[in-house]
Amino acid sequence: PKTKEPRDRSGKVQPLGDTLAGSAANGAEPSKGLGPWEPLGGTDYGICKQLRDQAMQTWATLREATATPENIESWAMRVARCPYDPEVLRVAAFVQASAVMGLPADLAVATQEDLQQTYQRTMESHERALRWIDAAIAEDGRRGMRSPQGTHYVRGRILLALGRSVEAVQALERSRAEGDARAYKVERMLALAAMVAGDLDQAFAAAW
Repeated sequence: PKTKEPRDRSGKVQPLGDTLAGSAANGAEPSKGLGPWEPLGGTDYGICKQLRDQAMQTWATLREATATPENIESWAMRVARCPYDPEVLRVAAFVQASAVMGLPADLAVATQEDLQQTYQRTMESHERALRWIDAAIAEDGRRGMRSPQGTHYVRGRILLALGRSVEAVQALERSRAEGDARAYKVERMLALAAMVAGDLDQAFAAAW
C-alpha cells in the first residue's frame, strides 16, 4: 500500500531528506543517545509516531509488490529517521529483502562481470535486510514485546537467501513453534532450506 509522507503539526509535509536517504542506502548504523524520544524510535515524536503507524498498517498487508525502487528508498529513509523503531525496521527489512536486482534484458550478452555485480548487489541488499530485522527483534525484546506474526518467518527467508541454511532453519523452526506464519509457508521454506543444505531426503519430507 502507498504510504503518505509525514507532516508536522501545521500539516506541512516533512521531507526525509537526501542526507537521510544516502545514509540509509549505505546501511549506516543509527546514532546513539536519541534523548527523550527514544521510546518511539527516533528524535522527533510526531514524525516517528506517524511512521510507526504507517509501518504497522503496512506490515498487516504486506505483498511482494511493495518492493518497488521507490518503496525501497522510502523505507530506507524512514529507518534513517527513526532507527530504533521496530515497526519501521521490520517493514524496511521485508521490502529490502524483496528487492529484485536486475540483469541485462538480453541474458545472452550478459558478461561474467554483470552477473557478479548483480550477485554482489543482491547479497548487500539481503545483509542490510538482516541487520534491520535483527534490530527490530532486539528492540521488541528490549521493550518487553513479542514480535508480530511473520517476523521470524521473514528472518528465515532472508537468511536462506544469504545461503545461511542452518540459521534459516533455526528461524523457521521458531516461526513454526510460535505460530508465527501459516504452516504450509514455513514447511515450504524448510524444504527449500534442506535443498540448499543438500539434504534431499529432508527436503522431500518437509515438502510432503
